[in-house]
Amino acid sequence: MDPHKNVLRRINLTNAWASQWNGPELSATSTEAAIERVTIAYDEITLE
Repeated sequence: MDPHKNVLRRINLTNAWASQWNGPELSATSTEAAIERVTIAYDEITLE
């Protein structure tokens, strides 16, 4: 989105699913951000 909240590009995924997920290793004493990574598989992609 641009600063005026207009859509610049739209990506449509057909039959998409999360094929892999990696979660963070959490520690109560850590100040690091918890980062997750998700891999998305799909059958078809279209760009608008």
